[in-house]
Amino acid sequence: MQTQEIDEIEELMEELEWEPSPEDVKQLHENTLKRIEEEQNSTMLYDPIERDYRTYAHCKKKYGQDLADKMLRAKNENNGRIDKEDYAKLMNHNQHVEKQVAPAPASKPVIAKAPFLMLDHAIIKTPKVRKVLKKSMMLYLHLRIYIVREKFPGDLLDLYERYFKKGKLAASVSTRKLAQDFEIDKNTVSAYLQEMSEHKVIEIEQIHAADAYDNQLHNVYVFGHHDFSKTETYLIQKLATSDG
Repeated sequence: MQTQEIDEIEELMEELEWEPSPEDVKQLHENTLKRIEEEQNSTMLYDPIERDYRTYAHCKKKYGQDLADKMLRAKNENNGRIDKEDYAKLMNHNQHVEKQVAPAPASKPVIAKAPFLMLDHAIIKTPKVRKVLKKSMMLYLHLRIYIVREKFPGDLLDLYERYFKKGKLAASVSTRKLAQDFEIDKNTVSAYLQEMSEHKVIEIEQIHAADAYDNQLHNVYVFGHHDFSKTETYLIQKLATSDG
């Protein structure tokens, strides 16, 4: 891209029969390269690890130029979705950095605006629900944040096509990440999920390795259904109203 634009400028100078001094040529080239670099650095790329959009400059600093360039290529050629090998490199790079970076000093939390997570107060007040989710309520609510309701580059498991378009409200988060988020071990996370499944608060399904982007087995948590008109029904509602 840089070479093409510089060539076009040189062709234009020849057409205008302009003979700039060597200093003018050098300055023109430097200004052009600087502008191209600034535009590229401000280009927004989808970061599948952070599950959000970040600038090219941010990605380059975080992952290195090679991976940032691949993310940029994915944006231009594949709607932001990178291939399996590059995703694995991003994941490995992120885990390597997390191990080496010391924890940041505690700071005052920043309250950010976010969509509401709707849950009927009557459900929480139900003794049966409180008993079942006595220890896992926060995990249940946390997982509901990840329900996929639209198509986006970070939906690497195609939950939108596989579940939402079939009327299901589903999310998938690794037990490793959940354990990190809640600072508990993976076995405890698995026990909480199994308890929720046994009491039919969620349904646990699986996407097999052969059908996944990273050749790994993934659990998918189904929370309920929707009727394609923004009305959602959750399994936890049945628990709250059941007699058993």
